[in-house]
Amino acid sequence: MKKLIDELYNSKYKDIYSYTSKAIKHFRRKYETELVISESYVYITERVKKVEKELTINEIEGMVKVYIKSNIRWDNSSLNQGVKKLNNINKALQLDDLDVNYLSRETLYNSDTIESMVNEYYELLPRIDKRLFHMYYYQDLTTIKSIKQHLNISSASAFDTYKDCKRIYEGLRTYIKKEINI
Repeated sequence: MKKLIDELYNSKYKDIYSYTSKAIKHFRRKYETELVISESYVYITERVKKVEKELTINEIEGMVKVYIKSNIRWDNSSLNQGVKKLNNINKALQLDDLDVNYLSRETLYNSDTIESMVNEYYELLPRIDKRLFHMYYYQDLTTIKSIKQHLNISSASAFDTYKDCKRIYEGLRTYIKKEINI
């Protein structure tokens, strides 16, 4: 089966590249096309191992296209979750002008190192601050409106909660900068 997948990606790479580029533009995402294609290759290779019947190259191509489109489209897909995690790390390091793939290409600090620093910081927080940080960082509730809806509170309370979240998040930035000596 792996030979068939390799043959598909080699012979129809331009088609897959074109399809992926169009899907990225259609769903207004800022991904590198190669990143999505390589992610799909890894997924399809693993997925086909679990399929018991013999697949044709057309069936595999269909799986590739469905996977690519779904991964780009849905916010909770593994690709989007990974990008969201990298965006949070970029924000924490104040690398706002850089593209989402910056930390995956550069070896300044890999995402595991930064994520472990985030976890260390989280463990240092008092209990109420942990809840606010979890809501802001992990659940991505970064607007007053989203906090208001999530907690079902008034706009004034949501604004105060938002300010507290920002204060805690600024503490994360300071903590990471101190840890990596920026």
